[in-house]
Amino acid sequence: MTADACRLLVVLAVLPDGVAQRDLAAILPDAGPAAARVLAHMRLAYFEGGRLKMLSPVREYVKAAHLPAPDDLGRTMDHYGEVARTFGPMPGRRGGTEAAARLAPETANLDAVIRRGLDGGEATRWVDIAVALTDFARFSGHAASLPLRRALEVAQRAGDRRREALCIERLGDIALERSQHDEASARYQEALPLYRKVGDVRGGANCILRLGDIALECSQHDQARARYQEALPLYREVGDVRGGANCILRLGDIALECSQHDQAGSYYQEALPPYRQVGDVLGEANCILRLGDVARAHCDASAARARYQEALALYQRIQEPYSIGCTHSSLTAIASDSATRRWHVEAARSAWQSIDRADLIAGLDQDFPS
Repeated sequence: MTADACRLLVVLAVLPDGVAQRDLAAILPDAGPAAARVLAHMRLAYFEGGRLKMLSPVREYVKAAHLPAPDDLGRTMDHYGEVARTFGPMPGRRGGTEAAARLAPETANLDAVIRRGLDGGEATRWVDIAVALTDFARFSGHAASLPLRRALEVAQRAGDRRREALCIERLGDIALERSQHDEASARYQEALPLYRKVGDVRGGANCILRLGDIALECSQHDQARARYQEALPLYREVGDVRGGANCILRLGDIALECSQHDQAGSYYQEALPPYRQVGDVLGEANCILRLGDVARAHCDASAARARYQEALALYQRIQEPYSIGCTHSSLTAIASDSATRRWHVEAARSAWQSIDRADLIAGLDQDFPS
């Protein structure tokens, strides 16, 4: 045993997912890789899939019996905090696929590190880090293992109204992603007055937009339209190009649902350049998918198929399972033969299974029975 290997052993015990080999040098500068080899040689740890791991009984014993040196622990927490800040907001945008691949193997590590940070002396900093992972949680289905509720408690205890509102809004986003409309609506209604109290115009606009989304999903078109028209000038006031494009896209969705196809297409064409301007791949793909819906409504199956395939490639680039499944479902409806139709059904089922959307799979099986 070496002193450096002992240091790494104690740090490794607080990381349930182990350590990626590429991160060893960041956690233990100038000594990480060599220390890892010593631990593997002594059978206290092992290499698997490009990571250094410990068996659970060994890890739990070391964690209970030994505390990491403050410098080593601080360096480790800073490293994973920066990973969360950098990659957490990227899913749904350019580089989202790579970001999800970077974060997914670290989910338990991020949870452990953030919880430790929230209990420490720089708790509000770790609230921001927890919030930064929301889009990853929404698109990957890992929300249950991320401590956003704990971050909310910390913000409330500190009397930090802006961070409190942000945590509540993000919890609403996760609920909305899972079609839990009542919970999502309650969260946005709770966050909105907090944002207004601290003068956060963009935060308030986000809540109004999402309340419009809930109304739209419930086919309450007049209420949804009013929400989007309320949010749009707020986004423009603060120069939020993406937020404004979201409002225009949703107004197109209302027109589409009301069979105002030409108007819907105009809205989607208007929203597409702003999404591309800010590199919002998800927004861009959503516009293209809807333009496919417009073409389908005009009985132009060839144009619809081309749009759907273009959107599918973008969704796959950012690994967004919900929309991948929706696009395959749309392609199923215009498939020219039974083999193609069955292939799209299975692809949609696989995408939705990855995010535990049994409700969508049930609808798929009802629409396209075996």
